[in-house]
Amino acid sequence: MRVRRWMELRRAKPPSLFIMAFALSVVASMATADAQAPRTVTLRDGSIVPATLSAKVGQRVELEVVNAGSRTHNFVLRDFYVFGPNLAPGERTRIGFVPDRAGRFPYYSDTGGRPEPGMRGTLVVSP
Repeated sequence: MRVRRWMELRRAKPPSLFIMAFALSVVASMATADAQAPRTVTLRDGSIVPATLSAKVGQRVELEVVNAGSRTHNFVLRDFYVFGPNLAPGERTRIGFVPDRAGRFPYYSDTGGRPEPGMRGTLVVSP
């Protein structure tokens, strides 16, 4: 009797619940990937665009930093220990971090060791 039941279970089709769970996990991972799409930060000679970025405490921030200027620039967000590399004109880099507290935090380019005039912005982190 046990052998017969075991054989019937082996021939049974996979439960549709398994297929539904798999499909839901794929959809959920696609939604998560969209939520983490990098935001572009453009460094120009004398400005950073956008001048304001927003984020939430505990949620990963992904930035694609592009130097569209004619001089070397970088991206610094000191309060979260983000120090991007020096980028030659036309170069880009990706930067990721997780804000651990709410508030308003300045970011800037400091190539040469000093913040460059006009090259500032603010990260606004909400709880």
